Amino acid sequence: MPHRGPEWSREEVAAFRLGRHHLARPAPRSRLVEVVRDVCGVQAQVSAAARLAIWTRIRRLTLDDVERALSRERSLVKTWCMRGATHLLPSADLPTFMASLRRAAPRGTRSWFARYGLRGADLEAMAAAVAEALRDGPLNRHELADRVVATQGERARPWVEHGWGGVVAYAAQLGLVCFGESRGQEVTFARTDAWIPGWHEVDVEEAEATVARRYLHGCGPAGPSDFAAWSGMAVRDAERS
Repeated sequence: MPHRGPEWSREEVAAFRLGRHHLARPAPRSRLVEVVRDVCGVQAQVSAAARLAIWTRIRRLTLDDVERALSRERSLVKTWCMRGATHLLPSADLPTFMASLRRAAPRGTRSWFARYGLRGADLEAMAAAVAEALRDGPLNRHELADRVVATQGERARPWVEHGWGGVVAYAAQLGLVCFGESRGQEVTFARTDAWIPGWHEVDVEEAEATVARRYLHGCGPAGPSDFAAWSGMAVRDAERS
């Protein structure tokens, strides 16, 4: 007979996940980064929703706590990550998370760009130009577009200024850039190797295994299809992880 793993009731699974996600017992403010790590990042497509997700898990959290972690301490970082969506992640974990998606995320994004006419070497050149433009420090979207246009031509502007991220998001998925410090209501972008303390490259297979373990730690029990849906990987990649 095939081996069967342990079984849990729905109530046991719910209790496990509530605990892991700090929803049954919210954590103190001093554990902000740890909480974001425990939930494998907080989706931040809508900033208010991200703040609410963290606020429900941490007692007496203030907006300044999150802004300080993002901009002054740089212990948290915002970037495009799982499923191509923006997330808040611990800065120390960013090299691992970006490496874990290196095979899956750019592949899907390249297909999207190709459908709209930006292919191959042109896409890679624009992504490299984005990273190069940020060498002197963070820029807002329009400043960044002006720098990229200077080397890639006016055709690059709509791809850099694209409301859903465009080529900036692609450069982020390659691990080249992330969000920088906000200027009021205006976002900026920065090079990861300049913005993230201790940025380093991580082996892809090692990163995939690490992120899979993190996912199971916070969201288990789960199978490859669950991990694929959460991460944006193909199921075959999730099975390998």
